[in-house]
Amino acid sequence: NTRCTRLRITDEYKKKVPIIFEVGAISAVTALSSYWFTFLNPIMSGVIHDCFESCNVNATHSVEQMEAASSVGLCDPNGPQGLNMDSGLFLQLGIAAMLKLLQTSLTFGTGVPAGLFVPSLFMGAVMGRATGHAMAWVNASVWTFSDQGVEPGIYAMVGAAAMLGGVCRVTISITVIMFELTGGLSYVVPFMVSILTAKVVGDTLNEGIYDSYIKIRKYPFLHDMDTAHPAFATQTIDHVMEDTVYSVPLYGNTVGSLLAQLDKYRFHGFP
Repeated sequence: NTRCTRLRITDEYKKKVPIIFEVGAISAVTALSSYWFTFLNPIMSGVIHDCFESCNVNATHSVEQMEAASSVGLCDPNGPQGLNMDSGLFLQLGIAAMLKLLQTSLTFGTGVPAGLFVPSLFMGAVMGRATGHAMAWVNASVWTFSDQGVEPGIYAMVGAAAMLGGVCRVTISITVIMFELTGGLSYVVPFMVSILTAKVVGDTLNEGIYDSYIKIRKYPFLHDMDTAHPAFATQTIDHVMEDTVYSVPLYGNTVGSLLAQLDKYRFHGFP
């Protein structure tokens, strides 16, 4: 994405490729590549919520929630825990995540507003849902590590939080957003762990996308003082404060004494 952006901001590219043509071409490619896939055809926010839903009807999950997950093929009444374990589902989820990554890499930074928030949630949710289905299959067929079963919707929530944290490199605010989005107070700790892990891994590999764009587009911003001016790291406030303060008395002043004080000093501000 940053390579595409560096190309877009050059004068030669702007002259050869009108912004309307670029936006139209990206819109056409996005629409054509999304139309044929179950998880890319609907609105992203709806698919994200479907990935969060459970395939079990119980005290915390209604029939409507189960039907929402079934509408995109996540549930199967004949499967373990009502989950669809067909290999085609894993292929669809993987294709949806990869295509959305490519689409977002092309669209972010174009001449029209194209955000990262919802696409990041989408990619994390579908990958987390695929992981949840895989763990449910392992629990049912290979090694039973949970007698209560596996809930893939929770994996989708944690995956969405991790992806968003890795892209935006934000921690506390994303944890609060995910709590408000899901209403699951008991999931705050998994959210925090996944977001912090994603941020650490991302910072190890490269800069955040927003920091990269600030540098690419040369936007003015306040640098970290320790990095911009190493001398500030060893200085304290007493190095820059004036230890002798010249003030104007509250009483007993005359016009002559005030003029004399102004003439005496090269500064004209007195407490």
